[in-house]
Amino acid sequence: MATATSWAPAGPSKYGMQPGAPTPPAASELNAVASPSQAGQAAGQPWNPENPLFWFAALGAVTFGLMAFSTSVRVGGTKASLNLGDTK
Repeated sequence: MATATSWAPAGPSKYGMQPGAPTPPAASELNAVASPSQAGQAAGQPWNPENPLFWFAALGAVTFGLMAFSTSVRVGGTKASLNLGDTK
């Protein structure tokens, strides 16, 4: 069954194209897509004070910077402790 059919065109003409003809460029709508302005793009950076993530990180740095951590373990007559920060 390797015979070609007589009713179906072969090659590029099957898709309505001429053999050897240049193909037209594809239509693109990318120019119509909205993009942020320079100021909007700068505000989206995490280190910009207009970004809420900046203030969340600043609050977290202050909170964890002032927090002290202390723990101790006792096994029999042996005691081990670990202190980080100002634990008076």
